[in-house]
Amino acid sequence: MKSPNQPFRSKQSFSADSRLRSTLVAAKTKFQRRLRARRACYAAAKTLLAAVSLVALGTPASAQQGAFPTKPVTIVTAFPAGSGPD
Repeated sequence: MKSPNQPFRSKQSFSADSRLRSTLVAAKTKFQRRLRARRACYAAAKTLLAAVSLVALGTPASAQQGAFPTKPVTIVTAFPAGSGPD
């Protein structure tokens, strides 16, 4: 016997409820899978960034920069210093 506080529900509405529930569960599962994949991607990116940073910091400054220029550089411009285009 049904409780007086509960409305009458047909079999069709139970079927619709179960379909909705299964759809929501499938959507939640899909969302969780995508979230796990995104977190894994972020973790891989962090690891790669850390590795690149350590390699860059471990490289001596002399290896990073060449000895350029070896002689003085003269810059030739078409306008005098302190003019309008300056």
